[in-house]
Amino acid sequence: MDALVQWYSEQPVEDERIARSATAQQRGGDAWAYVDSAVRAGSGLDIFKTTPQGFGEHVAQHDPARVLREIDAKRKLLALDAEHERIDRETIEAESEHARPLVSLRP
Repeated sequence: MDALVQWYSEQPVEDERIARSATAQQRGGDAWAYVDSAVRAGSGLDIFKTTPQGFGEHVAQHDPARVLREIDAKRKLLALDAEHERIDRETIEAESEHARPLVSLRP
């Protein structure tokens, strides 16, 4: 496993811990929104009461539910990459097995 794949595999662990902790602390819906200068959880709980618009929109856009969905997508991509790597390895092995008899026919 190369360094990038290893980092990409390990990074979501901490992000997931933080997102799950934040989700456990809110009640009601899980979607966050920027409303009336505040970032609110779906339940109406104010995450930040007075927030500049750009910051508030950014925080609302990256709510814990979204983070968890992104982590799930990253894990699926890693699994797909591992499956492709396995198939590539098997294909190379099969092709080299078929090539051996041809090499022995050379004059």
